[in-house]
Amino acid sequence: MVRLAVALAWVLAAAAFAPAQAALVVSPDSLDVGTVTLKPGQASGTYSFDVSVSGGPAPVGDEKATFVASADRSWITVDPATGDVPGAAKVKVTVQDNMSSGTHTGTVTFTSGLDPAETGTVTVTVDVVRQSDGPLVVSPTSVNVGTVRVLPNQAHAPFTFSISVSGGPVPAEGESATYVASTDASWLTVSPANGSVPGTLVATVTVSETLMSGTYTGNVRVFSGLDPSYSGTVQVQVTVERVIGDLLVVSPTEVEVVVAAEGSARQTFPVQVENADPTRPFFTWSAQPTVDWLRAPKDTGSGNETVSVTVDPQRLIVNGDEGTAEGQIIFRSNIHEEAATLTVRVRIVPSTELTVFPSRLFWSVEKFPDFGGLFFEPQTLQVFAGTSGWSASYDAPFLDISAMTSTGEPLLVLVSDDAYGRLEVTPDADLLENWDYGVYDGVITVSDRLSQFYRKIPVTVEIRRPGEPAGLPIPTPEFSQISPYYVLIETADAGLLDFDLHVPKDLAYYPGEAQCLSDGGQWLDPDGVPGNLDEYCSLNQRAYVLIALPEMFPGDIYALTPKVSSGLALAFDNGVPTPGSDDYAYADGPVPSVPFGPFQPFGLYGRAIISMRVGATLAGATEVQRVQINIRTLDGTWRVTETYNGTTYVYDDADLLVLDRDAGRINYTGTWGTIPVTVTPGDGRTFLYRLAFSEGGVGYWYEILSLSGNELKGRWQLSSEGGSSGWETFQAQRLVWPFFP
Repeated sequence: MVRLAVALAWVLAAAAFAPAQAALVVSPDSLDVGTVTLKPGQASGTYSFDVSVSGGPAPVGDEKATFVASADRSWITVDPATGDVPGAAKVKVTVQDNMSSGTHTGTVTFTSGLDPAETGTVTVTVDVVRQSDGPLVVSPTSVNVGTVRVLPNQAHAPFTFSISVSGGPVPAEGESATYVASTDASWLTVSPANGSVPGTLVATVTVSETLMSGTYTGNVRVFSGLDPSYSGTVQVQVTVERVIGDLLVVSPTEVEVVVAAEGSARQTFPVQVENADPTRPFFTWSAQPTVDWLRAPKDTGSGNETVSVTVDPQRLIVNGDEGTAEGQIIFRSNIHEEAATLTVRVRIVPSTELTVFPSRLFWSVEKFPDFGGLFFEPQTLQVFAGTSGWSASYDAPFLDISAMTSTGEPLLVLVSDDAYGRLEVTPDADLLENWDYGVYDGVITVSDRLSQFYRKIPVTVEIRRPGEPAGLPIPTPEFSQISPYYVLIETADAGLLDFDLHVPKDLAYYPGEAQCLSDGGQWLDPDGVPGNLDEYCSLNQRAYVLIALPEMFPGDIYALTPKVSSGLALAFDNGVPTPGSDDYAYADGPVPSVPFGPFQPFGLYGRAIISMRVGATLAGATEVQRVQINIRTLDGTWRVTETYNGTTYVYDDADLLVLDRDAGRINYTGTWGTIPVTVTPGDGRTFLYRLAFSEGGVGYWYEILSLSGNELKGRWQLSSEGGSSGWETFQAQRLVWPFFP
């Protein structure tokens, strides 16, 4: 009996001092691969995520705490499948070739080797998008070469034009998208007759000496090499006249092009200008577009010449829901009173992303105290949005804005269910009449109603004193949106950048401990002091903003965060997360957007890549938006062309403008010929840079208002003995090696 009592006491004492059994903790407990877009039958690469395992039953004596991992889906694997606790494993996801479009979910279960009843799980989610077949898009769809006037029994030089091929069936894994092209007329040929999609082929119209007077129609048929039922046709027409005499002719005379609303990329095609009599090539001609979205490279020329005509979609005014526009270039000459006309028809493919142009609005008016009121011409913003429509708002009380459909029908509110639309903007003259002289700024924001992506359009109204010269608006950085998640920006290092990064609405956030614990999370208190407002749930998703400058700091990625005094912290060093980088979030909870700017990227060059990511940890965060900023700089050798009193001057090789910048500094130094030049950066609003120098007692100021890759533009003036000239214009071309020694 005594022995039984002693044994019972020993058991009770051992139980009292035995460590409490802790739960097996797996972190994170959910992984979202995001959207993976694949061809039919194509498998993806492997996506790998780090998972930590801790807690669980405590080992006794020589026991060892371990885990065993298993997945309930064949597209999920764990490496290693067994390991020590605490420890780590990689969860790997591979989208298999038989997985269909949609959301796929699987579970990885970690089981304690000491007690199989203790488990932890990780939910894995991936959205699979299988590319679907679309129509085979052939552009242009019709070309009218026009009237070709040639002497009897003589041939004419061939006419050529390019045909682009895109779309069609999506190739499966291991296949390639191709086309096959043919014609149904002996005078019409194509090359190459076979090629890749997307691709380009060249069609040639040959007017031989045996082709008599008349109108001829032929077709270029393009078929998909994967499925011939996908095809496109280009109708080609030419009229032949056997004549003798002078007559201006252009070819082609009609062109139809297709552009994507969201791409807004310019298209260029050649046009031949010549005299119908090939024996008389000496004449002069002029070209006058009827619309501002259609441009010839020059207003006048001489002799037979091939010129490049450009369609600029950013200046288009579309016609109705079909998204079409038409314009002409009228060619005239001194050899015949009859003009030649080139007609261009544009069809806009429905937009999938938000595009608004022009990218800014600017008015400048003189205000006379004793005479009448102010007057402003209305300006129009073209809006191309997704299929769910768009909405608009503005922050300037001096603006009157009305919305219209693409056909000009008024809308009662600044909201539209249609993909296309217009905003007519006019400054309020009655209100501004009572305001002082100066410059007034505002912003119009246009949003896509489905994606919530938006564009900000700066608006500037300048009210000048009588006789005061008008200011010139600085071109804003050029934004190009390729997809909802990718934006390309072109800017100068003195340009003023100001935009917002979009944060998804469904960002996970648990404001209280009870809700966090009920969903399987941990309530964490970093400083261990309750009530300091730093407590958070382990399931919370954070918004991270990462910045890389690959040309300046290869291998380094910084985080934009308010948690360090400089605002930037090194987050990745050669691909490896730095200690504490999980805390370098911009926001620990849901925010509608992250502002980026306003700032000028002085001292930077090359590319700046900005990645917005969302996740519970930095390593497991998913990218939701990427912005690439191409930063243009002044350094280089420039040939300047300027105007003065109506005359244009071009500087020769002895007077080139050479600008340099010391590494790590924002100021440039340089010479113009042999004269030292001082360069001062501007504020990005009134000018980008100012060049200053003096020669022969005369001071010169050149203000640069725009800078692209190889061209700068601006205005200049001179001053002497206390007086200044009016502003004149100038531009310069960068001389690029190896084209310039």
